[in-house]
Amino acid sequence: MTVLGTESILPAANRADGSTSGEHDDELTSARSGRWGPTTIRLGSHGLVWATVLVPTLIQLSNGWRTVRDDAMISIGSYRVFSAQSPLVGVWSLASAGMRHAFFDLGPLPFWLLAVPTHLDPGQGALWGAALVAGGVLSIGVEAAWSVRGWPAALAVALVVADTGWQTQLFTDVVWNPHFGLVFMIGAGATAWAVASGRFGWWPLAVVFASVAAQSHLIYAIPAVALAVIGPLAGLAYGYRPRRWRWIVVGLVAGAACWVAPLAQEVFGHPGNLSLVLNSGAGHSRVGWAFGLHGLATAVAPRPIWLTQYPYRAAFNGMPHYLNGHPSIWAAVSLCLLTAIAVAAWLAKRRPLSALALIGTVMATATVATLASLPRDNLTVLGYLGNYLWVVGTLIWIIVAWAVGAVAAGGLHRWHRDRRSVGDLVLLRRGFEIAGLSLLALMAFESIQTVVPAAHDRVSAVHLDTPLDSAIVRSVERSVPPGPVVVEVRPAAFGPGYGFYTVDYWGVAWKLLVDGWRPGLQSGFFGVATNLSVPPGARWPKVIVHIDPSTKSVTRVQRIVPAGRGV
Repeated sequence: MTVLGTESILPAANRADGSTSGEHDDELTSARSGRWGPTTIRLGSHGLVWATVLVPTLIQLSNGWRTVRDDAMISIGSYRVFSAQSPLVGVWSLASAGMRHAFFDLGPLPFWLLAVPTHLDPGQGALWGAALVAGGVLSIGVEAAWSVRGWPAALAVALVVADTGWQTQLFTDVVWNPHFGLVFMIGAGATAWAVASGRFGWWPLAVVFASVAAQSHLIYAIPAVALAVIGPLAGLAYGYRPRRWRWIVVGLVAGAACWVAPLAQEVFGHPGNLSLVLNSGAGHSRVGWAFGLHGLATAVAPRPIWLTQYPYRAAFNGMPHYLNGHPSIWAAVSLCLLTAIAVAAWLAKRRPLSALALIGTVMATATVATLASLPRDNLTVLGYLGNYLWVVGTLIWIIVAWAVGAVAAGGLHRWHRDRRSVGDLVLLRRGFEIAGLSLLALMAFESIQTVVPAAHDRVSAVHLDTPLDSAIVRSVERSVPPGPVVVEVRPAAFGPGYGFYTVDYWGVAWKLLVDGWRPGLQSGFFGVATNLSVPPGARWPKVIVHIDPSTKSVTRVQRIVPAGRGV
């Protein structure tokens, strides 16, 4: 088995498929060094991924997590998948705020994936369902990387996952569509690399993962689609030839299944969501390429981003603070360096390294293009989407580290050409394996140490909403029988004297929906985002719930029944 950065030690004997021994496991050395190390690291990588996902999830489930706010909005879409109102588009996009027509993320795949859990367990199904999906996707990413480069590649994927969970608290709210989509971006990157390295059978999964990422949030659309396309093209360009071609058929069928709903909405809906998204830039000034390069520079600056905590609380006022102080020159340096590594590794017949550098170049370029397309007057999304830069930055650091290791190993090989024995090589491999196991243990410790308190904080935030949500729901359900009902809460928002609180309309609507009511939300924002707006001309009963901002309790309930309709 080839160790990251040490493939130059082994002779580059040609294989039947046109590859070299530097691109495959070294059976002799693996046998002599024993299988305990690689197997343990492989299993440990899966264990680290699942622990990073499940530990915060289990803490929240055991401490009374409930569906509120954005998670409730997503749960509503998931719950309606098996109904006549099954969504054909994704989550409402904040980028459409203030525009004439609201538009949504590109497709409903995140809703589809959470539909069964939300029906089985309306209270907590969205959370454990999203966690199981995330763990499965990331575990597949570990296996895809393993198929290319053995335990070092599997370890690298696990480290990216653990570091992202550690530094950005991604997995304390994996239901949220930006976080859910980032999980699939990591899976798409790993499987696309496997495809570019000649493992074409991974392409259908790369297509599915990229589709879910693209439909989870618009920020992932360009890089996700680019990964799905570049994988097989790169594999063929590198000279790999598949023995069978059914992977193309399976991948195309999978892609068609993923995109049939949004395409149907585009054709039969008025207006079509895809058209609204594509035309959303008309009349809005864009931040431009300089800003895109500045964003990439944040990910690749000399101070490692993977050692930096993501400042969520400092990211919502104007320009996010984490983008400050990173000269754009580092973006240009990283793009040039990635290109140089891709070309040099290809010339040196190190195709897996070249393929990974190509994947990194695609993601970096797509990141610049995506950030450059943001409207100048609406940069709010960067306040909560910056964790994507942590993934991109960590990937680029891994690519550079691999390239430096390969050069160093080549130099050592030439220096000790006549002095190295098989025993030395076995000892070297064991040293790398011990280092890999140590990294796994260190990252597990650091990640768990951070996500445990973060998970408790997340539950505390949820508990700020659940008592009032439940009180409002009880008031509505006692006022009208199951069926359509317009819900209004007064006041809907509290000022600074009461802690800046906005009523959780989505959490209220979610509870009413699963209890058998059909809530109508008159607010253009809350109603449109969940497709729970009151139809024009509808004569639904209305319940107005009055609350006391100082105690967050219900003080009075009004029931208004349209004339001629008895309740």
